[in-house]
Amino acid sequence: MQEGEKYGTVTFHCGGDFASFVQHNKNTVSLMFNRGGIIPGKYPHMEGEGRQVRFMRFADVAEVNARRAELAKIVVAWCDLSSEPKSKTTKKT
Repeated sequence: MQEGEKYGTVTFHCGGDFASFVQHNKNTVSLMFNRGGIIPGKYPHMEGEGRQVRFMRFADVAEVNARRAELAKIVVAWCDLSSEPKSKTTKKT
């Protein structure tokens, strides 16, 4: 997972854009998962329906820390999904 600035905000990417901070000028912070609808697994704090975008909203740093394990699972699932398949070596006979 790497991070950089894109569209005026911090964006995380691994094999493609993963998530960006949005609505960060309010009292809460929202993390937008650009293609969250295709990330395998169920995540109780990920909001949204449909094929693509999902959000996770945080009221404060304590809430971010409390969701650390869930966020880590989402990151692993995304990186696994977006990584290129490893080439299979064929055995010569």
